[in-house]
Amino acid sequence: MWTTWGRWREAHPDTLVMTEHTGYARRYGSDPYGNYNPTSGYYAAESRTLFPPLDEGWRATQDDAKRVVFAARTADRVLAFDRPAATRAHLLATADGAFVAAYDPALDTAWVYRAGDATVEPSGERDGRFRVDGADHPATALPLEPVYAFDAMWHAVGGFYPEAEYVA
Repeated sequence: MWTTWGRWREAHPDTLVMTEHTGYARRYGSDPYGNYNPTSGYYAAESRTLFPPLDEGWRATQDDAKRVVFAARTADRVLAFDRPAATRAHLLATADGAFVAAYDPALDTAWVYRAGDATVEPSGERDGRFRVDGADHPATALPLEPVYAFDAMWHAVGGFYPEAEYVA
């Protein structure tokens, strides 16, 4: 999950940072990508990828290659939930309804779940709460099977997993 330290502290004010001395040669106060970050930002449409696509048959164009997605992989599927669409809609579901991405505005991220037969919908307040089979729950704790998800650029997901399902 990508979020900012400020958002995290606001949502979890009791968080304790034990140390920045992790044993790795890493400057935690600076961007690890250095000069690769163009002035327009990593994800701007005019910002090019550093390398060509891993799979030439891959269906993305350069214009959407850096689009950020919430990616999830299970034993039988690879999913890429469009981040801007999730931010607008607060809930995205695969075409068959088997998986959902629930957007959490407090952390500006999404949580992915295996929905099964459950009915999932935003609570109506657009506050990061969702109604699952009639009861309200926060995006962080839906009573569904969680699926490990991570923020990634679409070209990376599609490059490694050309069969990935794009959900917008």
